[in-house]
Amino acid sequence: DYNLAVTSFTNYEEFNFHLTRKNFTLYLFFSDDNKKILDFLQEVCDDKSVISIIITNDADVKAIRYIKSGADDVLDLKKVHTLPTLIFKEVKRYSQKQIHNYLNYTLPESKIESGISTVKMHNKCIKSDNELGILFCILDCIDNHLIFIKDIENRQFIYANQLYCDALKVKTDAIIGKTSNDILPEELAEIIKKEEDILLKTQKDYFIVEDYKNPLSDTQLVLSTKKTLIYDLEDKPRYILGIMENITNRIEVQSELKKSSLRFSKIFHSSPIPITVNKAIDSTFVDFNQSFLDLVGYEYQELIGKNIVDMNIWLKESDRKNMVREVLTNGTVRNREVEVRSKSGQVKTLLLSMESIQFDDDYFIITMGLDISEIKNASSMLEKSLERQQELNMLRNQFISMISHEFRTPLTTIMLSTDMLKRYGMNLTEEDKMKHFSRIQETILRMTQLMENVLILGKMDAGKFDLHFDKVDLNSYCESISSNIEFNTGGLYKIIYTYHGTENITIIDENILGLIITNLLTNAIKYSPKLSSVEFDVWLKEQDILLTVKDYGIGIPEDDLKKLFNEFFRASNVGSTAGYGLGLSIVRKCIDSCNGNVKIESEVDHGTTFTITIPRIFKM
Repeated sequence: DYNLAVTSFTNYEEFNFHLTRKNFTLYLFFSDDNKKILDFLQEVCDDKSVISIIITNDADVKAIRYIKSGADDVLDLKKVHTLPTLIFKEVKRYSQKQIHNYLNYTLPESKIESGISTVKMHNKCIKSDNELGILFCILDCIDNHLIFIKDIENRQFIYANQLYCDALKVKTDAIIGKTSNDILPEELAEIIKKEEDILLKTQKDYFIVEDYKNPLSDTQLVLSTKKTLIYDLEDKPRYILGIMENITNRIEVQSELKKSSLRFSKIFHSSPIPITVNKAIDSTFVDFNQSFLDLVGYEYQELIGKNIVDMNIWLKESDRKNMVREVLTNGTVRNREVEVRSKSGQVKTLLLSMESIQFDDDYFIITMGLDISEIKNASSMLEKSLERQQELNMLRNQFISMISHEFRTPLTTIMLSTDMLKRYGMNLTEEDKMKHFSRIQETILRMTQLMENVLILGKMDAGKFDLHFDKVDLNSYCESISSNIEFNTGGLYKIIYTYHGTENITIIDENILGLIITNLLTNAIKYSPKLSSVEFDVWLKEQDILLTVKDYGIGIPEDDLKKLFNEFFRASNVGSTAGYGLGLSIVRKCIDSCNGNVKIESEVDHGTTFTITIPRIFKM
């Protein structure tokens, strides 16, 4: 009643076979992507008595092509251990009434006259002298599955594969024709009977995963068991098919994976280093630890599932794009210094590393960062301190050089004048004597003024310059200072003083105000042409005191404006005009001590305007 054909296609070493019985033919093709198979399927696709199963690599990709070509089912080569279940499913689907006679074949050796057939599978060469034997040999070759077939009427085994026999430590001959009670302990046999009773009662496939202690070998197994019914020609259940997969190793691996996952999760979430996991395709947050949330100041629900670009966390989007592009190309990026922005807007510096990982077909990027903001700030402060130290050393050298020069010259002048008076005083006219006396007096005043400025700067830098606030008539005080300075010019300069306001009295430190006005007016006159005028305006406003000093002198080059308030700095266009570069640095420190500000407008050869704003301490 059976015809077996074994075929090998030209381009493949694997054997393909089909089993034919009266009204159905079962084809199993062990192949990859063979055009002859596709052509064959096209030819038999309309034949309802043909069952075709393709076993191939990459079944998920090729399944649609084979199914469209007429195949009934496609099985991945990696899942060949599920072949028995698939065979019975397809055979029962197309010919449930024929399977009864197929399985009821008892293999009488003396009556089989067909030749020996060879099937190559799983690198084993199996020989059988009949067609049904080939099917059972295939079942014997399936790894990790315990398979048996029982007759429902007496619950006797009519088939058990080698793995099932090995598990019970018995030979096949000792199982066929026996019941579970004959070969298993009473307690276990009773459990199996109850499972089979449920299967018969519900007539639905019975599935269970259970721990199983083999009483014969004292080994602990975890079995995934499926039991199904096979029907006879009258649609009555006749056989019980049992397929048990040994998943002990899988469960152990899953347990280890779970432990490993728990360990990783604990390390991930308790790490002091900020860590994030983002999808590579759209930068969506998949996970992050508490350290990252603390760094950026967000809550979990504010970030999970959101796009990092939309959250505006990276200070420079170009930095993020460059790192992502590099990590997807090379797999890793190490120790890149980047800046990120917290929810509050605070900018922090991170030392960032990235790794790309793949799960199935999805790519993810793991980002790990070390907050080095404090280190950067400390480094920046240290650099500024070193720069300041170098600047102070340079200023000290300049100061020593300047003091040496400025004191040597006037002292020489004084010495020469006193020597002339001593030697030739009797012969000098009164006019000549007065010239020498005036020169000595002017030189001493100049030296005194220099020392006073140096002392004032020293006190301000040391924080020992105390402020003393008192009531001051602002109009009278400013007018007095401008008049004195104008008088000392000997009529060579005119100071145009204007007071704006309806009140005069305010509370301020008179000494601070005097230093500001004196230095600004003196500088304005010093760098203006003779017989020119300087405009001095004062406003006493509701909140501020506003002073402006405007001259029409040499002006200040634009490149010198940034350094104008540095100690001992003089503009590049002052020429031979005498000065020490201390006046404006004193003005700056006085303004800062009053929480005021200064604005400069200047153009070379067209003059300079200083605008000073000082907050009022008290309003009368």
